[in-house]
Formats: sequence, structure tokens, C-alpha cells
Amino acid sequence: MRSFIQYLYKVFPTWIQIFATIVGFTASFIFFLPSIKIEGDLSKLSILILCLVLSTIIVLVIKPINQTIENLPLDQILFNDSYSAKILFPYQEKYLKPLNKIANSYYGKSSASSKYIKSWYEKNPYSLVTLADKNRNIIGYYDMLPLSDEFAHEFISGKKGEKDIRDTHILPVEEMKNANFIYFAGVAIKDHHTQQSKIFSGYLLYTAFLYLKKFYDLNQDKTILAVSATESGKKLLMHLDFDLEDNAINRKDKLDLYSKKFNLQNLESNLEKIIFFGAKIDLSDFSNCEEISSITPKSA
Repeated sequence: MRSFIQYLYKVFPTWIQIFATIVGFTASFIFFLPSIKIEGDLSKLSILILCLVLSTIIVLVIKPINQTIENLPLDQILFNDSYSAKILFPYQEKYLKPLNKIANSYYGKSSASSKYIKSWYEKNPYSLVTLADKNRNIIGYYDMLPLSDEFAHEFISGKKGEKDIRDTHILPVEEMKNANFIYFAGVAIKDHHTQQSKIFSGYLLYTAFLYLKKFYDLNQDKTILAVSATESGKKLLMHLDFDLEDNAINRKDKLDLYSKKFNLQNLESNLEKIIFFGAKIDLSDFSNCEEISSITPKSA
């Protein structure tokens, strides 16, 4: 039954169903109205009322049906290879062009200059996580920057914004594990209005928790910082229970600043809620990546 409903939902989107209902209602109204006589033609009036009631019921039922479909168990959605994806990690320069295209569609001029962003990733190639579909086309990303304590405090105070971040403010790979402040610089997915991209967005969130667990020492609290440059970003931060750290009006970048402390305990709790997103993701790049504890500092 659910498969049939899914098929109908795919073939007849909500707006088409509503449009058909309105057309049916209007046709019934036009057909019956001219011939209705209240005194002697109650049968036609009854039919009209019945049409009105049925049209209303159909419209009211459509939304719950769609919500049911959207909330179907993911094991019934992620059943074919169209939802397969792969993490590309760490950063490689060839990822920049498609990622910049995706990022610009989200953030526009609110993000830092591309030349500075490139320098972030060159300083710490582990700061960027890229997502590709089954054909290895890049479809999304997120970046998390381990900030020096000094710059993080300036950032929190509002004196500095994302556009002020330079590679000198970012900890290198061999030091990031012990960073106290991590800036969640951005997350974006291609064609984010589609059902498939909503699933891929879940992949990004799921892998972000795995990323924090693997590459940071969460035995100590880590403060994740993020600004809401878009309405969807704000909703995501609120959904993840981030606290409003400072209002846009007080900040140089004129963006609301949010923060949340993560440790191993609350991260595991969040991860358990979305563990099903791991079913179709190839995480081999994470697994094959050298552990930070074994990386020798460049100055050594």
C-alpha cells in the first residue's frame, strides 16, 4: 500500500492534486448552480453539498498523506543505488570549482573570498569534507575550521567575521585534535529542493558527527561556532539546539552567531538519532585517512 502511495506521490505532486480538486469543485458548482431551486430540487442541492464536502476532505487529507510519505522509514526510501554517495576526503584542489558553484548559490557575497577559502584548505586539508553521488559528481560539502583560541575570542566578540579568517588563524592538521573552538563555516547541497537532495543533506549531517568524533578529542568540550547566513542555515542550527551567542546588530559581519558545546556523550546521542543515514555512504576516505595522533608536525 505504501509503495502505491509513494508512486502516486511521485507521479501526482501536491499542487496537481489540489488543482484537480479545485477544478472538480468549480465544475460541480457551475453545473448545479443554475438549476438549483431551493423549494423543489433538494436532490441537486444535496449533491452540490456532497461535492463541497468531498472536495474539502480531499484537500485536508492530502497534507497528512504527504507527511506520511516524507516520514516513511528511510529503509523504504534508501533501497536503490540512486541514493548511494561517497565522502571525498581530504581536500583536493580539483574539488574547488564545483564546490564554489554550489556555495555561491547559497551564500553569495556573505562568504569569504575564494582565494582565502583555498588557503584555509591548503593549511588544513582535513577541514573540508566533500560529498559525491554514485557517479562521483560533487553534490555537497561542509567545512569545519579549527580556530586558534586568540582568533576565536575575537570572532565571538563580534570584532571579526568569516571574511577576516586567514590561514594563520587555522590550526594545522597535527594540532586540530585539541582545538577548543571549531568554526562550522558552511554546509551546502546541490539542488536542495529535491527529495534526493534532502536525503543527501542527511548524509552530510551524519558524516559531520562522525568527522568530529574521528578527528577531535571529544573527551573535552569543543565549542562549535556558526553564523546564520541563510534562513535554512538558521533552521538547521536551531534544530541542532545551537544557542544564540550574539545578535547580528552587534557584530562586524552583521550575522547572528550561534554556538554549541559538543563532547563525546552528546555527540553519540545525536548520532544515534540519524544512524540510518549511514546505510548508503562510502566512508572509506575517512577510514583510509591517517590518524591525527600519528601525524608529525611540519616543524619537527
